[in-house]
Amino acid sequence: MSQPLLHFLLLNKNIGLKRSLTAFSLGLGLSAFFWMPAFIEKKHVILSAFVEGQFRFYKHFLNLGNFFFSDPKVPIFEIPLSFQMGPIAIILAILSVGIALKMSNTEEYREKKYSIIFFLFLIPACMFMMLPISIWIWQSSSTFQFVQFPWRLSTLLVLSLSFISGGVMFFLKRTGKPRSQFIMVLFFSGLLILGNYGYTKIYGDIVVASDEVFSPNAIRTAMRVVKNYESIAADTPDYRPKYVKKHTERIIEDKDKLEVVSGDVKVMYSNIKSDRYYFDLAAGEDSLVRINTYWFPGWKASIDGKDTQIDYANEYGIMYIRVPVGNHKIYISLEDTPLRRTAKVISLVSLFILGFIVVAKRKNYEH
Repeated sequence: MSQPLLHFLLLNKNIGLKRSLTAFSLGLGLSAFFWMPAFIEKKHVILSAFVEGQFRFYKHFLNLGNFFFSDPKVPIFEIPLSFQMGPIAIILAILSVGIALKMSNTEEYREKKYSIIFFLFLIPACMFMMLPISIWIWQSSSTFQFVQFPWRLSTLLVLSLSFISGGVMFFLKRTGKPRSQFIMVLFFSGLLILGNYGYTKIYGDIVVASDEVFSPNAIRTAMRVVKNYESIAADTPDYRPKYVKKHTERIIEDKDKLEVVSGDVKVMYSNIKSDRYYFDLAAGEDSLVRINTYWFPGWKASIDGKDTQIDYANEYGIMYIRVPVGNHKIYISLEDTPLRRTAKVISLVSLFILGFIVVAKRKNYEH
């Protein structure tokens, strides 16, 4: 979503509120194919596990000191992480704002006015949302709680701080001499590298694996651990369709994708892919087959090219299909719902608009 915004900020000389909103809208449009189905169709899946236990948002707030000091570090899932913004970046940001205010009556400032205001607003807003004082906002919306960790907003915080800090270079380019600009760029770049050197250290000890780690016995032990993990994970209902009332091992184990529940059916040929299944069946009588896949909006089935009904009204939420006597071609596929098609069209149109803008700007620059 941020890429069109970056394009406008970097390639346009006159950045105004209208252009910024246009860039933001394009970002939403380009990513619509993902966020629209994910947001609207979440009503079909179980998401409670994502906001419970260790994922509860109020367990992951920071304190004000975490933004300015590397210690104490915040234990995130037993791994200490630092959310320090860095003294050099803060100094550069303050210096950039100071220069901008001093040049408030110049054309250079007016060109970047709205960008400066936007990122200056975003920095304290992100910090506020990562502090316990913002808990009432998180509690007011279940959608906010799916972010899980307030410290995830540190990505926006770092992005905003980087733009404000980089403003020093922008103003130096407009006011300084080439040699002075080069020296200042080297100086500030050196400070940034020096100030962030500590983050290049590897957390924990480096372990050099021996040949025993790759021995047959070690591999078999590892496979048992993985199998046990899969079994535990299968009991966690994350992203499981709400139609599933009871878990079944048929989904996670290496079962045949098609199983005969009743009747006489032989699978003559099958072609299984992640979102579509094809079978050539020979049914000696009217039969009922089970497709070992959870039903979800978009799954469709056809027999010999004609749509047929999928029965998923069972406690496992698995798809069942009735097959008449005879030889048949069964095709089952996960198709786009009207919502997904609409989202893809929005993303495609946004891509064309962005491409048109880029081409038009390039032509303007050439002339």
